[in-house]
Formats: sequence, C-alpha cells, structure tokens
Amino acid sequence: MKSRPRTFATYFLQGFLSLLPLMVTVYIATLFFGFIERLLDNVLVLLPPQYRDLKPAVLATEAAAIVVFIVAIAAFGFVVRTLLGRSLVKIMDGIFDALPGLSVIYRTTKQVVELLL
Repeated sequence: MKSRPRTFATYFLQGFLSLLPLMVTVYIATLFFGFIERLLDNVLVLLPPQYRDLKPAVLATEAAAIVVFIVAIAAFGFVVRTLLGRSLVKIMDGIFDALPGLSVIYRTTKQVVELLL
C-alpha cells in the first residue's frame, strides 16, 4: 500500500502537469496583452493632459487593446496554417526538443493542445 505523502505527491504532480498547458497559455496571453496595453497607453500621451485620465479615454484604450490582442492572435493562427508557419513551428519544435528539461514540458503542452484541437 502506498504511503499517503507519496500518493499526495503523485496526485499533486499529475494535477500540476495537467494544468501546466493552461497556466503557460494564460501567462503568455497576460504578457502579450500587457505589452499591447503598454503600447496603447503611449497613445494616451498624445491627448491633452486634462483628458488622459478620463474614464472614456481609459476604456477606449482597454477596448483597443482587446481588439488588437484578438486580431494579433488570429493573424498568428493564419500564419501558422501557411507553409511558412508550419516550417517555423518545426524549427521551434527542434529548438525546444534540444533544451533539456524544457523539452518535456514543451512536448507535453503541445500534445495536450493538439488533443484539444
């Protein structure tokens, strides 16, 4: 019979590895969205100072960031479906397969994503 700490550790590891693709995706999406948002915040500098902190200006910036984020992801999806995109994905696969430790995480994440698609 397995000891409880070992069973807990096994369940924890299995749960962590199952959630890893989601966590990586959310993390990368958050970084990407933050990057877009910072770029668009620089547009607010063009407004006169008294209008920069108004709710409509801030909301417009947020809405624009969401639209740019969605369009950028769709554009990336389009590129990946082309011959050039598939070649880039193969190159990226080769790079990650060569990295010890990360290759296991990358392959696992990729398999989970392919399963979901």
